[in-house]
Amino acid sequence: MIRICPATMIFIPRRDGLNYNQAEYAEPGDIVAGANVLAYTIMAADEHCDPA
Repeated sequence: MIRICPATMIFIPRRDGLNYNQAEYAEPGDIVAGANVLAYTIMAADEHCDPA
């Protein structure tokens, strides 16, 4: 994918640092904050995009 376009990951805190585990848990506020980062990043990229 990196050959086609830049890529990144958004990380949010999880209880006990668990991920990819059935016991994984993130606070709803942290999930919202991560989603906001994604939304603002998409909007910022759209402002720089040439639709042609």
